[in-house]
Amino acid sequence: MPAPNNPSLRQNVSEQIEAINLLELEMKARELLPQMAYDYYASGANDEITLRENHAAYERITLLPRMLVDVSQRQMGTTAPGEPVSMPILIAPMAFQGLADPEGEVTTVKAAGAAKTLMTLSTLSTFSIEEVMAVATGPVWFQLYVFKDRAISASLVKRAEVAGCKAVVWGLACGGEAGVGYVLEMMRQEFDLAMALSGCPALSSITRDLIRWL
Repeated sequence: MPAPNNPSLRQNVSEQIEAINLLELEMKARELLPQMAYDYYASGANDEITLRENHAAYERITLLPRMLVDVSQRQMGTTAPGEPVSMPILIAPMAFQGLADPEGEVTTVKAAGAAKTLMTLSTLSTFSIEEVMAVATGPVWFQLYVFKDRAISASLVKRAEVAGCKAVVWGLACGGEAGVGYVLEMMRQEFDLAMALSGCPALSSITRDLIRWL
């Protein structure tokens, strides 16, 4: 499901972004992304307790300075369950990346390969498994939500295997199929709100004047 060919979004995300930490990247995202997309990426589930706890956990991590030690030759490489990577930083499964970049997960997997690290592809990817794996140059895992219809889950696993994914990562915290439905319903509500603010009461009322990228 490729992202809409939005010229203004393409222009925004194609500029060189300079940041020294994740906070600066988040601030830049707020400037560049449509409000609906930013709200989706920045929010957490339910009361966002886990989101706050994650921030707090990272703030408790401190760096141990190494004084009078030769660090001119540094080696950050390690392995992630058998896969050699250039650094202990992997790309987690993130849904609907097409909201932030027209090429979505295709861009991300290219970046992962260039950085020689590992990407995990979300079940809720805006591009198909095959489209992403066609341009992958590094290891890719596939994150799977388990559906009530086990045939759907089995089909996704088989496609991931055939396409070249190295492993399957189970997505359990989302609540499986129910969690996927919750996310999609949230996106629908956000979309309905955006349409209402644009003066568009229903999908049938959408015109080229309301969608500038058509």
